Amino acid sequence: MPDYDDELAQWRSNLMERLPLLNAEVVDELELHIRDCVREKLEAGDDPRVAVLNAIEDFGSVDELSGEFEKVPKELLPWLPVKIVTGAMAIALLAVATFFVTHLQSSNLDVLTLSHVATILLGYASVACVGTLSAFFLICRLIRDPLPGQKRMFRWSAKIFCLLATIAMALGIVLGASCLIADTDPYVWSSSRDICGLVVLALSISMAAQFHSRQIRFTQVSAVFGLAANISVLIGALLIHENLFGITISSAVTMIAIHFVLATSVFAPPNSMNFTSNVGQ
Repeated sequence: MPDYDDELAQWRSNLMERLPLLNAEVVDELELHIRDCVREKLEAGDDPRVAVLNAIEDFGSVDELSGEFEKVPKELLPWLPVKIVTGAMAIALLAVATFFVTHLQSSNLDVLTLSHVATILLGYASVACVGTLSAFFLICRLIRDPLPGQKRMFRWSAKIFCLLATIAMALGIVLGASCLIADTDPYVWSSSRDICGLVVLALSISMAAQFHSRQIRFTQVSAVFGLAANISVLIGALLIHENLFGITISSAVTMIAIHFVLATSVFAPPNSMNFTSNVGQ
């Protein structure tokens, strides 16, 4: 049987380069069909090289196959960190609602000021969820790279939290400006907090665009954006009030250092800390 493995290896390499997240089993099945087609053409008397090129063309070129696979709806697979962070966000929503109702009844703050504070807290909590998901993803990537469907779930969930953060931060900034205009509580605006709030808003919009992108191969880069946003939330929490959410200056510095270490993990290959897998290779 003439050897045409080189041509098929080149076809396979091109397909995997075009669709890096395509399941290897799917590629194996496609290659098997092409091999069957090549055998039929060889039995008909075709030249081996011509047979394999014609078989690939008949079955579908890399451009045609990638176009067809792009039309297939992408599956979202359950991922435990998403469930954990979603549960934490539900608790945060309950806490913000409790804060609003409690202070409305017991403090001198008016509804406008309380709404400003509540929406800003909600925005910070949403960004923190993105940062936490990003940290989970980068850690999991080193130990056991998430499946393509889990990466899509990570990106989809992060995008939802980013959109929630964008809406909450934008509304909070508008309410804060209204407080300043109405002079109900000038304390809600200060230069440092203003700048940090605008930075968090800008990062939320940027992350939403990043996670909305279909370039899943750059998921770890998007995760670094999430870590950067988390750092801005830590700084913002300190600017609002030291010990807010239990965050002190020393704990914030420690957490920021951990975030920087996690950010450098994007340069490490997937599964690099999966020692069981490495031993078996």
